[in-house]
Amino acid sequence: MPRDYGQCKLCLNEGKLLRSHLIPRAYYKFLRTPCAPDPNPITAGAEVTRTSQDQLVQHLLCEACEDLLNKHGERWVLLNNYRLDGPSPMYRALLAATGDSKFRSGTVYSSLAIPGIDIEKLIYFGASIIWRASVADWSMGGKPVRLVQLGKPYEEEFRQYLHGEAAFPRNAAIWVAVVRSEAPAPLINFPVDEIKGKYHQHHFDVFGLSYFLYVGGSLPEEVTRHCAARTPERYMFFTDIGGIIDRKAAQFFNKSVPTPKLMDRARKDGVVLVLNCVNTYLY
Repeated sequence: MPRDYGQCKLCLNEGKLLRSHLIPRAYYKFLRTPCAPDPNPITAGAEVTRTSQDQLVQHLLCEACEDLLNKHGERWVLLNNYRLDGPSPMYRALLAATGDSKFRSGTVYSSLAIPGIDIEKLIYFGASIIWRASVADWSMGGKPVRLVQLGKPYEEEFRQYLHGEAAFPRNAAIWVAVVRSEAPAPLINFPVDEIKGKYHQHHFDVFGLSYFLYVGGSLPEEVTRHCAARTPERYMFFTDIGGIIDRKAAQFFNKSVPTPKLMDRARKDGVVLVLNCVNTYLY
């Protein structure tokens, strides 16, 4: 049987499968430096830091489902997130808004009160990345890459949500954070997870946009009160890295910052980073 034929992970129909990217392919264009001798991005891991054109890609979805993910999340995020030539539309929209007065930090915003923010597409995009990371075995450069594991029940619940068969899963909460910077670090941190007692926390960053997805049967109030999907205000964060209210989550954010030496090399060489969190997070 051809490699491009099988069961689509989203609609579950048999047919021709496209080469699906975990992180949208368009983002990799921002990570290249065309004028450099080696224009490929830097991939940083525990054992080696190198330039590489490797991407996380495999036959996963049919054409109709690829288009579904694009229309309901990817396209909007790509148009409104990171820009090489100045602040993004998303950053501008949040900069002009005011944080919710119920939170003294000044970093929590009601997305419904901000013109230009489509919170449904932001939620869908984040959930789709983490779901894709969980439902397949991914590799880069011929080596397996361990990403998040939602577990079969949650994989199915999120599949139904992404396919339009059900609402956002009841035992889940998602945080959406935009970094308060006109020029956020051009990083991709692949999805990773952490057990937090009776629930799991899944996290990834992409170009100044960060997500935390929590799943579990008894999510604490400090998690659900900031959820973009579960709160009437549809909350989101506009914050410096490390500025999120949840202290443990803030510590997790701080671990996503590349080492000064690596950043200095990136600035000197005129290249930007893909940071492989699977190998760089230290617990």
